[in-house]
Amino acid sequence: MVFLEYDPEVKGQAIRVHSRFVIERKQQPPRVFTYNFQMSNSVRETLDTAAMAKALDISDKLLRRLRRMPDSPFQLGIHYRFQGITTSAPVRWFPAATDEAFSTFKRVDVNQIETLPGLMLGDLPPNGNQS
Repeated sequence: MVFLEYDPEVKGQAIRVHSRFVIERKQQPPRVFTYNFQMSNSVRETLDTAAMAKALDISDKLLRRLRRMPDSPFQLGIHYRFQGITTSAPVRWFPAATDEAFSTFKRVDVNQIETLPGLMLGDLPPNGNQS
């Protein structure tokens, strides 16, 4: 019966032992542990509000206002997330999804905005004065 044991005093070598007698020493190749780290696709790049607004070529204030609108094109978890555990934490934006939502967002026609009761913006004369 032949056993293969590792001698703690001789690193990198294995000893074949038979009935407690050393028969031969065999050099073992060094053990190399490698780990190739690649970022998972589940972790996406995010931008802060100022950088995202600059990328969309709009103001920070408008981006924040669009996010808070009832008919907002942006949804939590799809277009943005909060950086911390509360809703008062800074917002981080997912650039690709946010750009697509902003680009396909249905804008309001200026003629559909009511400025005064019964008076539509498109009804005003070109100089803006009522006659």
